[in-house]
Amino acid sequence: MGRFEGATVLITGAAGGLGRGAAKGFAAEGARLVLSDLNEEALADLAGSLEAETAILAGNIADESLSESLVRLAVEKFGRLDVAVNNAGIVQSFVRLPQDAWEQAPPLFVSVQRI
Repeated sequence: MGRFEGATVLITGAAGGLGRGAAKGFAAEGARLVLSDLNEEALADLAGSLEAETAILAGNIADESLSESLVRLAVEKFGRLDVAVNNAGIVQSFVRLPQDAWEQAPPLFVSVQRI
C-alpha cells in the first residue's frame, strides 16, 4: 500500500518538469490524480502514461474559475481533495546571483502535507 493510497491529489502545471515528476511520484504511491496544465495534448499524454485513476482539465490557472473547476472535479470524480500541488507558473527570467550571495542564501525546503 502506497503512502497516498486513496488520497486525491490536484497538480497544476502537471504536463512538464516538476509537475510531471510529482504526478508520477504520487501515482506510484497510490494517489488518484486531478491534473491541469495549459498544454492539453501533453496533459492527456501524461494521464495516459500513469497507472492511476486520473481526471484532467486543461486551462490557464491564472483564470480564477479554473481553480474552482478543478476542486469541483476532484470532489465530483473522487469524492474528496486531500493534497494540492500548486506548481503552475511561467518563468520570465532567472536572476543571476554572484557565487558568494548564492552560498549565503538559506536552503530551500519543500514539504507535502495531507490536508
